[in-house]
Amino acid sequence: MTTGSTQQVAAHARRLVIEQIERRGGTAREVPVGRRTEVHMDGPDGLRRLRVVSRRRGDWQSSIRNGDTETEPDRFWVFVDLSTERPEFHIGAEEEVVHGIRTRHEAYLRRNGGHRAFNDASLHCSIRTRDIDGYARRWDLLGFD
Repeated sequence: MTTGSTQQVAAHARRLVIEQIERRGGTAREVPVGRRTEVHMDGPDGLRRLRVVSRRRGDWQSSIRNGDTETEPDRFWVFVDLSTERPEFHIGAEEEVVHGIRTRHEAYLRRNGGHRAFNDASLHCSIRTRDIDGYARRWDLLGFD
C-alpha cells in the first residue's frame, strides 16, 4: 500500500514490521503511546519498543524535538521504505537516531548563521537514506539473526 492517508500508510508500515517480527519468531503488537502508536515486541532479547516511521517517497519526516528525547536502551526506530518495489527496513537504536537528529540539526544551524533558512519556528527535520545507511536490515539489533 503506497496510497491512502498518512495514518493509513503508517498503520500499514506497522503491520509490515509486525509481520517481519513474527516471521523471525517474535511476537508483536501495536500499543498507543500518547498521540502515536508504537510496536512492542517480545523477541530473543526480551521486550523492545519500536517507533515505526514510514515513507512513500522522498525523505522520512521527523521533528527536531526528537533530538531532545531521553533515550532508553530497549527503544528502537524502524524506518520503513515503501518507495521501493518491496518494503525495506532500516533499524537503529533510539540513542543513535536521536543523536543523529540533534547533530544534523546543529550542523544545519551552523551553516545558516544560527537560524533556519526559511522559518525559525519550524520544527521539521528530514531524515535521508544516507543519514541511516548503517541501519539497513539490522534485525540483529532486535535479537534476530
